[in-house]
Amino acid sequence: MLLLQAAGCTRNSYATLALFTPTVISYSDFYEIRPFRIENFKNTISLSIVSESIEISKYSDGFPDLQRIKLELQFKNVSTTPIVFRKPITYGFPRDEAPANDVEFYIEPKIGPPMEFTGTSNYPVNRGVPTAPEIVLADFITIHPGGTFSYPVDVLLSSVYIKDTDYDGKLLPGIYKLKAEYANNAMGYELPLVVTPPASFDSLQAEFEWYDDHTMIVDLTAWVGQVWSDTVEFTVPAQ
Repeated sequence: MLLLQAAGCTRNSYATLALFTPTVISYSDFYEIRPFRIENFKNTISLSIVSESIEISKYSDGFPDLQRIKLELQFKNVSTTPIVFRKPITYGFPRDEAPANDVEFYIEPKIGPPMEFTGTSNYPVNRGVPTAPEIVLADFITIHPGGTFSYPVDVLLSSVYIKDTDYDGKLLPGIYKLKAEYANNAMGYELPLVVTPPASFDSLQAEFEWYDDHTMIVDLTAWVGQVWSDTVEFTVPAQ
């Protein structure tokens, strides 16, 4: 039996993966299966922000113009069967550069002109380029029907830009609306390549196809898709 534990799980969603024989598939198979899995998993997981957990504070004494927001996310299995779920690893505000965060946050003022955030991520940047974490078996848990998985986050609030007033700075005092989006495309985790690739390829397309055919994934039938939270409100108090 494969056994995993996660601190954020309630007793009803004790993080175990049931006894099973994993299926190993190629990326080529994965691309064919994924659309059907996404369709089957629709409306099986809900995402909510625990509004009472939202806390805005100064990022650190050394950076007085930066803010952080702490909160708790809850993922709930609203289906009638257990779901293998990949815990989020990366979170932040949307960036122009790939890869996207597992959890993206969106903030807008309740009243007032729209604003823009600089993209952020809790995951390291390598030489100025965002990187994607390696997905491993320990990233997957099982959420049983009606069970929840709680996930606390501490998000850096980068500078805010308001085009109408040409304001560039920290989040101003006021009431704001917040929502979150979680997305996952990993049905399992990737295995090391065991076949030596050719010394050269005729084209970039041929190289992609070779790796898609020879790179294997342990298919855990994990939940794949996209889910949005409801919108919650929070207040940034006057300093």
